[in-house]
Amino acid sequence: GKIRVSVVATGIEADAMAVFAGLGCRDLARADFRVRDGVPYFLEINPLPGLNPESSDLLYLAYRMGLTYPQLIGMVLDATLARIERLDKPNIAALSVALRTLRSVIRSGAASS
Repeated sequence: GKIRVSVVATGIEADAMAVFAGLGCRDLARADFRVRDGVPYFLEINPLPGLNPESSDLLYLAYRMGLTYPQLIGMVLDATLARIERLDKPNIAALSVALRTLRSVIRSGAASS
């Protein structure tokens, strides 16, 4: 039933996050699982999934969650900004400004669509 699906989905999410962290993935990845008889099996993780708005598996999943393309790209940029701003390296400030400018452009484009 519905409760079982929720339990399986919660387990898959936790497993995906553990694999993501364990493999040192950053900012974005797509984890693939197959569920058989209510048991999730991890297949693979793709740390550089396609972002084509018309044919990407990741975008298909985002659309099913109610996200738009600009929203998803904005989320990726937000994760990247959060990560790089924790670094104490030369030139991070310039990169941060560039990414924030790009994020701003995406937000304004998403608002006008």
